[in-house]
Amino acid sequence: MEDLPKMNDTFDLYLNEKVDKLEITEQSRVHNVRTTDYTISNFAASKHTRLWSMKMNGQYIDSLICTTNNYQEAVHMDLILALNPKTGNFFQLVPQDSTSSTSVQKFIVDSFITSALLKEIIYYAYNRKCTLTEQNSVSIADFAAKYGIDSLVQYCLDYLMNHVSVNNVIKGFELADMDRFVNVTARTFFQSFIEDHLEQLFEMQHDFESIIQTFA
Repeated sequence: MEDLPKMNDTFDLYLNEKVDKLEITEQSRVHNVRTTDYTISNFAASKHTRLWSMKMNGQYIDSLICTTNNYQEAVHMDLILALNPKTGNFFQLVPQDSTSSTSVQKFIVDSFITSALLKEIIYYAYNRKCTLTEQNSVSIADFAAKYGIDSLVQYCLDYLMNHVSVNNVIKGFELADMDRFVNVTARTFFQSFIEDHLEQLFEMQHDFESIIQTFA
């Protein structure tokens, strides 16, 4: 049996430590995490780190995702499909040569996805973050919206709200106003920006008549 601390003033700390460990153990049991000294959030974070390391080292790769110009990313397809567990229908399977002995399958992505965009999408799948710019955020958002990757849509929305301009506000509004993904806060934000910059938008010849009609 474990010895109790001798000093009374340390007993409360001792009990608190034991209670914390019991709570972590119970969380681990419920979430099927086999550790008593690891929080669930830490485990989830390290899981992505470990999987990314495996990808970079080419371990247990089962798929290649290719662009139309033959750039390819080696991935663990289960992790990619988890971006949208409802359908997971992001890519077109490339028919395998009947004489091929490899178990790695090839998939091709939409023609508008460049190698640079694919890198960021794959990085997001593994790390739940990526490097967005004013240019690539719109294309990545289009891809995410097309295939129902709501977490990536929201990630792009957050970026567009923090870097809103006359060049991307229409896309931001369209994303926030999607039927299956209405984000009232973002929609109101972009609508307000549009109303404040109507003259500039008209000068840029933006076709947003349908959006203006929704303001009524």
